[in-house]
Amino acid sequence: IPCSNLSFSLSMALEEYLPGLLSGGPKLTQSVIDAAAALNVTEIKPSLLEIFGHQTGDVKSRADALRAMAALNVAGLEKQVQTAMLDPATQVRIAAREILSRTKPQQALQSLEVATTSQHLPERQAALATLGQMGPPAESAIVKNLQSLVAGKTPIDTQLDVLMAAEKIGSASTRQLLNDYRKSKPTNDPLAQFSECLEGGNALRGKAIFFEKTAVYCMRCHRIEARGGQVGPELSSIGKEKDRKYLLQAIVDPNGAIAKNFETVLVATDDGLTYSGILQTETDDQLVLMTPESKTVTIEKKTIEQRGRGISSMPADLIKNLSASEIRDLVEFLSSLN
Repeated sequence: IPCSNLSFSLSMALEEYLPGLLSGGPKLTQSVIDAAAALNVTEIKPSLLEIFGHQTGDVKSRADALRAMAALNVAGLEKQVQTAMLDPATQVRIAAREILSRTKPQQALQSLEVATTSQHLPERQAALATLGQMGPPAESAIVKNLQSLVAGKTPIDTQLDVLMAAEKIGSASTRQLLNDYRKSKPTNDPLAQFSECLEGGNALRGKAIFFEKTAVYCMRCHRIEARGGQVGPELSSIGKEKDRKYLLQAIVDPNGAIAKNFETVLVATDDGLTYSGILQTETDDQLVLMTPESKTVTIEKKTIEQRGRGISSMPADLIKNLSASEIRDLVEFLSSLN
């Protein structure tokens, strides 16, 4: 089916079943709003106004309705955005500032700068992200936040957001500030280079990284509530057992945070073979190792010529496959496991 015809058919179906679909609960409402905006189904405009105006309704649906009204260029949008800027719901205010940053950037800048000091973490992070997306016009506001970070006045849960916003500004002065900040960190402390990743992450995104990101695929070796491998430590209650610094170190410097009983054993036997794995059991006569491929190897002790301790079984270059934001999300997810 040609794409244009398929889009038209989907649009017609949405129009026909719109009332029923919009009464199907928050998740379905959100999907319908997104689809209607993408397909330019203008018939949804009255419903969007109703959803947005329902002060006690689902907050995310209200925010999505406002974004859809902007996508469909609903008449009176400016008034709705101004109303949303004062809404008691954080998500609605965030959506309003996003829209205003595109429609009236100069007006948005003042509100966004104030929002970077909000008591609500999502609002601070969203404001910095929006400023970063605005680019050069927002440089002054971003530099103020960067200077606050350098002075040690920025909450740890938004430090990474300040850095990410500043990285989007290409001016020489901003780059110099970034370089000076990074050079000020101790070079002999692996954690210092990732200190902004300790707090402020999103546990749901971190969970997706743990179970679904194939480049790291944590569940291949680690088990959480009966899901995953058994090469590494069980993590179902790791957030109760270890603090965030330990979790961060396990990700960025695994050899500095090897869990007890999960050290790698290196063995060389008299037939010229070498083995590496986690010690599972040991008797007077045998060693049983779990290899990185999750296979068990039994070695007769009488055949062992050399035995030593190896490095962590966790890949040392794991962080090459993770952005700083993903590391922060992973720390947040692991710290929530208790």
